[in-house]
Amino acid sequence: MRASTTPRPSLTCAPAPAHCARPHRPPLPARRATHAVHAMAAPTPSPSTSTKHVFALDFDGVACDSVGESATSAWIASERLWPALFARPDVQAKKGDVLAAMRAVRPVIETGYENLVQVRCLVEGVGVEDMLAGWPAMLADRMAKWGLDRGDVS
Repeated sequence: MRASTTPRPSLTCAPAPAHCARPHRPPLPARRATHAVHAMAAPTPSPSTSTKHVFALDFDGVACDSVGESATSAWIASERLWPALFARPDVQAKKGDVLAAMRAVRPVIETGYENLVQVRCLVEGVGVEDMLAGWPAMLADRMAKWGLDRGDVS
């Protein structure tokens, strides 16, 4: 593969130092974060254009850690979805333990709505190891048991 002669853009929005030959580039518009890296085939360049490479990266868990905010958001949403259950004092007393356990079960989540289901499972006493071992089947079972559709918790 031929090395590109085009300068790489800066990863910061600060103006380039005087000794840097690269021109300052304005920041790109903010994009919504996703929990998965999606690969797309690069379009075939026409003979009159140069080849550009695009990289899509997911830094959650690498450059940032969103487990705490995902768990807290799931708890708040669960309180709204299941108010009678989450208003109980015994459930409120478990909040710290449930939020801590979310760090352990987070690796099996594929989509954000699953956080709510995990929070409720933990509240109801499902163990971390059980969730890690059989999450896909457990997710489907609990959604059916609670009469939920993905749209109800997305």
